[in-house]
Amino acid sequence: MYAEVVPKYKLPLEADVFDYEIPKELEPVIKPGFLVYVSLRGKQVLGLVYKIKEHTEFKKVLPIKDTVLPFPPFTAKDIKILDFISNYYLVSKSTALNALMPEAPLRKATFKQIAPVEVDYRYENDAHELENFKTPVLYSYEDRSALLSNIKNHIDRLEAGGQVLILEPQILSVSITASFLNKFFNEQITVLHSGLSKTEYWRNWLDFAEGRKRIAVTTRAGIFLPGKNIKSIFINDEDFPDYKQYDQNPRYDARTIALKIQDLKDANLILTSKSPRLATWDIFTNNKWPVLNDANIKCDFSVIDLEDERRKYNFSLFSHSLEDGAEKALQKGKKVLLFFNRRGYATSVICRDCGYTAMCPDCQLPYVAHQNRLICHHCANEAPMVLKCPTCSSVNIKMIGAGTEKLEKEIKDLFGKYRILRLDRDVDLKNNIKLADYDIIFGTNLILKDYEWQLTKDLGVGTIGIINADNLFNIPDYRSTERAWQEIRKILNLSSSLGAKLYIQTRRPNNSVLTNLDKMNNFYGDELAARKKFNYPPFKKLVKLISQDKEQFIAAKRIEGVLNQLKPACDDRGIEIMGPYRSSPEKIRNQYRFLITLKIDQTENLDFLKQLPNGIMTDVDPEFILT
Repeated sequence: MYAEVVPKYKLPLEADVFDYEIPKELEPVIKPGFLVYVSLRGKQVLGLVYKIKEHTEFKKVLPIKDTVLPFPPFTAKDIKILDFISNYYLVSKSTALNALMPEAPLRKATFKQIAPVEVDYRYENDAHELENFKTPVLYSYEDRSALLSNIKNHIDRLEAGGQVLILEPQILSVSITASFLNKFFNEQITVLHSGLSKTEYWRNWLDFAEGRKRIAVTTRAGIFLPGKNIKSIFINDEDFPDYKQYDQNPRYDARTIALKIQDLKDANLILTSKSPRLATWDIFTNNKWPVLNDANIKCDFSVIDLEDERRKYNFSLFSHSLEDGAEKALQKGKKVLLFFNRRGYATSVICRDCGYTAMCPDCQLPYVAHQNRLICHHCANEAPMVLKCPTCSSVNIKMIGAGTEKLEKEIKDLFGKYRILRLDRDVDLKNNIKLADYDIIFGTNLILKDYEWQLTKDLGVGTIGIINADNLFNIPDYRSTERAWQEIRKILNLSSSLGAKLYIQTRRPNNSVLTNLDKMNNFYGDELAARKKFNYPPFKKLVKLISQDKEQFIAAKRIEGVLNQLKPACDDRGIEIMGPYRSSPEKIRNQYRFLITLKIDQTENLDFLKQLPNGIMTDVDPEFILT
């Protein structure tokens, strides 16, 4: 007897399944779904038994060495999901398995200790109940405590032994959710994320696969986690781009795979978000799937035109309205929360005589000024501050733009007597920092990501300000409007749940993002019309092709070759070709990148893209088309 085995190994499309002989003593045991040890290229690797057959076309095949587990963790439906990932994302089954299966350690490893996050969420819930639905459900929520309470209630209602898979976009969210649920389901929860050692990850994976744990809280890679009896899958904060793998094959999207799992396994699938993605909203609307909305935004907010402020000779980062609102809140003993999505003191350094701009040599992006040094926010390269132009020797050097460091200086000038906390990636903060100890808290969206669990009504926030909403608009990507709306809406949600007044400063007060901030259906309708006009998703599927090399000429020549190869096939199929064009940044990890993006009919077969030359990477449904 022989077995077709998919090795856990990065292999090209044409070589992803290999024949191995089943030893006589294992013939009664092994069947599809078993994990086995096999030899590949002189190494012992993990493999998934894909199929059993009586004959092989090869004269000589190697034997399976042993089984990894005494039972098959994967079912026939799991194997179908592996096939789906391989076909949809244009990668070999072995590459897909390599990314989504943990390593089975061959020797004892040291455990990394991950400190638990203490969460003091109140257990109260008067929101929609997440019942067992026959279709996927989209749940729009207002605050995290209501969401977690709702998940807890849903688990309570499941049949005995029913398992639940909960995906979170980031490790901190995994810790917070697990900490909350552990109060009610002690010893029934396991967590999986990249912060664990290989051995600990494997052990936790097995606990869920074998049914010893009922609840798994995990990041995106956990979407391929098998279980004995998975009844429900939660994708929390489904709008986060973290659910899309972007830097290695397979460049999969956990949300897309979750929809396939729900279809095959008939499990409950609940996608949650404060500001759902347009793609998700469109799928649910077209399929008439349930959309539950508990995000009842009741917030007093003002949009302030910064051009009016300039006409009044106010060149501060604070409009008069925001300054007055902050002062009144502080005088009442309330706190002030300020968002500014630009780190540093100035966003670039230029020579006013010749136009020279200080650039990172590895990324070809402008350096950002940080007091007495320059830092690249993409690769973290550092350089000394430019005092004299290296091109024309002029000392007429100017720092343009403003970041959180400059904002900090203005806050201290205006409100110096209050306790001030800056939160961004440039500040080294301890994990046990308490927002309650400060009067004015300002920084980037790191506040929402890493400190959301502290942002409760008890904090006593009276005023929230967005210093410059235009920073979110001015990004040349077809999703930039949607992302800006989601980001600002999250802050609006926060203001509503905290009972705080929100001030939004902008030079574009009539932008559709701001005029439809509290009108979800209006915004989605306008955005869909714009997407349809320019053939963007959901009306077309995007496939991004990437050529990269340390030598700019090689990367450019390779992508030109791909263009020439694909043009006849694309013309025949009515496929629009964007590019070739340079990545932004044009260098990543010190390699030049050139891109082509294809706009393809949603029903088009992508097999014609399987014959691309070596060195071309494929990204189906890219989250970003410029990188």
